[in-house]
Amino acid sequence: MKNSYILVVDDEHNLCRAIEISLMGEGYEIKALHTCEDALQAISEREPDLLLTDLRLPDGDGMQILQTLKETWPNSQAIVMTAYATVDTALGAMRQGAFDYVLKPFNPIELKNLIANALEIRWLRNENDRLRQAVDSAADFSDLIGRSEAMNRVFDMVKRVAMVDTTALITGESGTGKEMIARAIHSQSGRRKGPFIAINCGALPETLLESELFGHARGSFTGADRARDGIFASASGGTVFLDEIGEASSSVQVNLLRVLQESEIRRVGDSSSTKVDVRIIAATNRNLEEMVKSGGFREDLFYRLDVVRLHLPPLRERQEDIIALGEHFLGKYIATTGLESKPFTDEARRALMAYQWPGNIRELENVVKKAIIFSTGSAIDLAALPQNVSNAIRSGASQTTLSGGGGSGFFLDSSVADPNGMSDRDLPDELAELSFKDAKSRVISAFERSYISTILRFCDGVVTSAAAMAGMDRGNFQKLMRKNGIKSTLFREM
Repeated sequence: MKNSYILVVDDEHNLCRAIEISLMGEGYEIKALHTCEDALQAISEREPDLLLTDLRLPDGDGMQILQTLKETWPNSQAIVMTAYATVDTALGAMRQGAFDYVLKPFNPIELKNLIANALEIRWLRNENDRLRQAVDSAADFSDLIGRSEAMNRVFDMVKRVAMVDTTALITGESGTGKEMIARAIHSQSGRRKGPFIAINCGALPETLLESELFGHARGSFTGADRARDGIFASASGGTVFLDEIGEASSSVQVNLLRVLQESEIRRVGDSSSTKVDVRIIAATNRNLEEMVKSGGFREDLFYRLDVVRLHLPPLRERQEDIIALGEHFLGKYIATTGLESKPFTDEARRALMAYQWPGNIRELENVVKKAIIFSTGSAIDLAALPQNVSNAIRSGASQTTLSGGGGSGFFLDSSVADPNGMSDRDLPDELAELSFKDAKSRVISAFERSYISTILRFCDGVVTSAAAMAGMDRGNFQKLMRKNGIKSTLFREM
């Protein structure tokens, strides 16, 4: 291959010159060196397409150079030269990754052909890697759907951030696709061959989260009968995604700061530290700047995380993406379920566009999944959509019905904000018999019960999904469930 860079290493200056002359006219860039030390230095500075080296040198041997080449540049090819060759020597060189070997003195034409063959293999391997990366790149972005200007900016940022091995902070409401963006960054980065491990900092109690992240020593707590590596150790060479970083306790924040500052971790219950090589991408739906001001989040940790920030806009602010996403999910679930392919009706499209999507992409995906199942015709119409979505084009204002303790209903709508617009059905009469404090408490309790039940019903009783849709951590959502006597099992087959 023309313009290939060939490194020739031999202590015989005349031989090096003879090789240069024999290859003249092939278009190669040839660099001749005469010591092991110079060869190792050259390999560290630039990737050669081909190494042509003697096995015996004044200050070392060619096997050492060959080993370093393969460790540093795996696709580089090598041919070894020797006047002392035996079968063992040749096999040893090829076991180390040499393409072939040649005996001194050699035929210049045979050497030229051997070099051409080695460079052909080199080109094929590089081309294979390039095509694989192109396929990986296409696959990595296949689920990143968006036609809006805002999302095009996000996709451009993903490519840029992937090129720089630094921490990143992804912000946005629950359900906007923060983990998907983190995965895309990882898969486009130099760490793509390493693991990607995600953990939700709000889903686990503090002690369990520390053990999951940093590992624990044997006997560090009850039940720790053996030492265990944490996520940071397991993700060596890859990426750790810390979702809902704003929910991390102060103790976890201190330990995360050590990882970012010193690239080391300390297992729970251990006195020694261990070096780790990971990239950290964090995400939150909270305002970390405000948390820093109020003392809820460490300022030094915030600045360590906020080196590069990507903000994901909510779905309601990029309406041009709603139908594209809906059709993507439609095709995805029709393919996995084997059901008949069917489009959205125009009326269903208008409803999807009119709805505000408080749960963002996650809610849209859930709606499409259910619509496929409940659709009875040749297309997905309004009847197949949840009532709250279909109502978006039937009514300009949403109205929430809350159920009081005695079963009577009352409504909270836009007229409540205007005393002149109040009607006799806005609140049940029995509330007038209570103090303001007690009436307010009953209204709030009724709202909590209705809201939690609605979200659990929508998420089929999956508490983690319901909490995410509510923009709450799982623990606080479960507290509300217990407070209102609501069990998730009641919603799992509704």
